[in-house]
Amino acid sequence: MTSDKGGQEGTVPISELNGPSISRRNTLKLLSAAGMAGLAGCSGAEEEITTTTEGTTESGSNSSQNTSSPPSSKTGGKMTAGWNVSEFTQIDPHYSTLTFSTQLLGNLFSGLVEVKKDLTIQGDLAKDWTVSDGGKTIEFQMVEDAHFPYNGKNVTAEDVEYSFRRVIEEETPHANKFSSLRPLDDGGIQTDGDYGLTLNFKQPFAPIFIFLTPDLGNAGAVICPQALEDMGKKQFGIKPQGSGPFHITKHTLGSTLQTKANRNYHKSDSNGTQLPYLDAIDFEPLKEASTRTNALLTGSVQFLNWPPDAQLGTLKKNRNVEVESLMGPNFGGLAFNNQAEPFKDKKVRLAVAKAIDEERYVKEALLGHGTADTGVYSPAHGWLYRDKFAESDDTIGGPEKSSVQRYDPEGARKLAKEAGVMGLDIEMTVSPPELRGAKVLRSLLNEELNWNVKIQQYDISTIFEQLPNGNYKFIPFGNSVSPDPDGLTYQLFGPPEETYNWWGPYIDDDLMKLLKRQRTELNREKRKQTLWKIEDMLLEEAPWAFFEHETVEAARRKNVKNYTHFGIIDRLRSVYLED
Repeated sequence: MTSDKGGQEGTVPISELNGPSISRRNTLKLLSAAGMAGLAGCSGAEEEITTTTEGTTESGSNSSQNTSSPPSSKTGGKMTAGWNVSEFTQIDPHYSTLTFSTQLLGNLFSGLVEVKKDLTIQGDLAKDWTVSDGGKTIEFQMVEDAHFPYNGKNVTAEDVEYSFRRVIEEETPHANKFSSLRPLDDGGIQTDGDYGLTLNFKQPFAPIFIFLTPDLGNAGAVICPQALEDMGKKQFGIKPQGSGPFHITKHTLGSTLQTKANRNYHKSDSNGTQLPYLDAIDFEPLKEASTRTNALLTGSVQFLNWPPDAQLGTLKKNRNVEVESLMGPNFGGLAFNNQAEPFKDKKVRLAVAKAIDEERYVKEALLGHGTADTGVYSPAHGWLYRDKFAESDDTIGGPEKSSVQRYDPEGARKLAKEAGVMGLDIEMTVSPPELRGAKVLRSLLNEELNWNVKIQQYDISTIFEQLPNGNYKFIPFGNSVSPDPDGLTYQLFGPPEETYNWWGPYIDDDLMKLLKRQRTELNREKRKQTLWKIEDMLLEEAPWAFFEHETVEAARRKNVKNYTHFGIIDRLRSVYLED
């Protein structure tokens, strides 16, 4: 959002942010302010959108299959999708922080808005909206035909308010995405009848339209209040209920997540054909890489959200399989416990960063499916990404980023000797998906610093118990679904009481000021300068060692038609099966 005047590069007149959708030109400016512009247009053809009082229609297309709707004989049926998890542990959108659930959520939940295939913004539960007061007020008019399959009731403004209040009042992991709202007892959220809702902000908040989506935003997912009250929080985390294209019918931990089509879903395609096309989708937890690959090759599953890197070559050669790939808006690296020895010492953190040959890591750990880079922002972030490095290590916020973490074995050994940590015995905490990368890192640290690294492997749920409590030394970690740079910066290094700053936590007062400033800077160029300063400070203080950005793949049987690869979410409402 921007000032009413507009006319400045990277700004949008407030009047042009009104619904029922935001034009591609203005969305690009918004996404630039939110750090998403590099993704726009990379996912195939645009959708043709028509908004009516009954809801929204769409046409589907992708590079391999252009169609607005399937032949009538092709609708229906059930697809099985293999998911890269051992079990679906936490899929309550307001509490989930894991990539696998973000990829899933748009199939189960609706939000006020959503992103199109080209990542422009359109209405979802909102059929129209008006932005006023310099961007501090957004008035939404909702569709009147959205339903919760759980109880058959219409989705109303009261349900949206209930959902947003829950995010804020329970201080869920996504509460800070509403931090710019006025207090709830001071009109932050107001309803007007069954289908009118107004959000009032203390100050304009650039990423808010992204945060109001059900999947990229999490906070914006609208849940069924009765389902939560009937089930209780724990059971709702396993079998949550929304108003998306599919709803969960059966699920216990460790088992298949069974869903059926929401036959009262409020969207249809441009020909008026009801969405979703499929009758049902079973989401199958498939932890082992070889199991996922074999399941797709044999046809026991028809879709994989995350095909294994090591088997991509095999999958691409199979005439019955299609693999699609996009650079992800992510980073990967080593996260340090900045309050534990030996990583209290910045020299040790930088020694580790300099000891990592990022090119070799991408080649051996990711099997070439990524970009070697010491930086926070990915090439997918477009205008924000800096591919050149300054000669000086202490450059802050310039067009060339700090080179302090680049591979430098001599510099690594010098720092390690000064810190007295050459030849160290140390334990590295690792989750199963990161095991191959951890072994590569163990070899690199042994070669350059003579470290004897013991790999201690834990399941994902245990990892997420250990990190907030500081029960680790260092861990291969990353952020996989952050098209907005807020997710790579504020969400990971901001105030520990409201973010995922589990790195000691790592706290720097100057950094905190910049992290908060970038959330409210509405001009693209000004926000970029702030985000560059943040990146350089993180590189030079090294709470993490940053060394790669991964490509994101999805694989499917070729009889799965009308799928478009977003690179960050897997939306399956327009998919159909061909015999």
